[in-house]
Amino acid sequence: MSKTFHPAELTWDEVDPADRPFDPASVARVVRSLGPARQVPSRLDPDFDPTRVNWAWDVAKPWSDAMTHMLVQHYGRWAAGWRWSLGEGDVDGGPPGT
Repeated sequence: MSKTFHPAELTWDEVDPADRPFDPASVARVVRSLGPARQVPSRLDPDFDPTRVNWAWDVAKPWSDAMTHMLVQHYGRWAAGWRWSLGEGDVDGGPPGT
């Protein structure tokens, strides 16, 4: 993932929900309209030989990076956090819990 899109490096001004217009009802439609959504990888895809491909790094990560780029293009940099989670998520450790 590009350093530009790492959610841990965003400031509060960049992610403050009060300053971000967002329609949750439209999210599914928006995501389906983005290019990577038309090519979601699957571990069951016969084109991937599990003995020769590190699926997480060679397939899933490039796809997730592409989807992140498209979400950031549509919503803004704050959308880079879609893969961020508590614990050991896809993009490091995630935000602190309460």
